[in-house]
Amino acid sequence: GLKKYRTALEDETKIHLYFKVSKLLFYMGDWEESLEWLTKIDFHEKQTSADGAICYARILKLLIYYELGESYFDLLQYEIKSTRRFLLKKERLYQVEDTILKYLYRLVSTSDLDLTEELYHKFKSALQYLMLQKFEESASSYLNLIHWLDSKMEKIPLQKVMIRDRETNKKVEK
Repeated sequence: GLKKYRTALEDETKIHLYFKVSKLLFYMGDWEESLEWLTKIDFHEKQTSADGAICYARILKLLIYYELGESYFDLLQYEIKSTRRFLLKKERLYQVEDTILKYLYRLVSTSDLDLTEELYHKFKSALQYLMLQKFEESASSYLNLIHWLDSKMEKIPLQKVMIRDRETNKKVEK
């Protein structure tokens, strides 16, 4: 239906829709398809009401490149720098976003598996600390980065971590 009604949808609505579909595919581990949906988003420079989604989409794109493996690491290093410039220009480079960019850059800059594991743990701790700060939880929680890091550390699919944690939270609520 998107092809049929694309002209009837506002650009901001399309951006949010494409981002949500991409995010869902990322959670399912379908990184190539997730990236396809992100490429539909116009990462333009003009201000829109979808700026938040556009910024998160750029961060999601970095995570997808990371998941696609070493053949994408050179591109990922470039995209991290580009995303930093983009977020600075949009005045949306908060501590959480800065931390995400720093740790992703460190992760792609090492081939030492022990160091990678240590970086995952430090990355998670840094995000958990920042999420306690006022106004700093959005990017991390919106993209479920703690779950993503848990999946990396436990070496299980992100979708399984999210389902497990959801079931655990349901038990706690009862």
